[in-house]
Amino acid sequence: MATPLWSDNPKAKDQFSIADEIMISADTVAASMASLIEDAKYDSGTVFEISMLGERVIPPWNIDPPGMVDGKMAEGTAIPQAAIDKSNAPLLAITASERGALLKK
Repeated sequence: MATPLWSDNPKAKDQFSIADEIMISADTVAASMASLIEDAKYDSGTVFEISMLGERVIPPWNIDPPGMVDGKMAEGTAIPQAAIDKSNAPLLAITASERGALLKK
């Protein structure tokens, strides 16, 4: 979702490969949340997902990830490996620097 977390923090936006064209607006999320609260078709405890692909109620079992078509990710919805590597890099650097640190004392 487009929030100051990303717009005011370009380093985090870059680390997690957040692109403006894939973010949904706060207005879209607010409208979906209002319908979730106001529409009687949603029971208490409903798990509701809002994404660029639309809205859906998450069932309790056998949940397909967003973007699944016939058991496969729809074209263009997979996360590029480079984006995964970039988001994990700071964590991997910290764990690499800590590896064996207690043994050195």
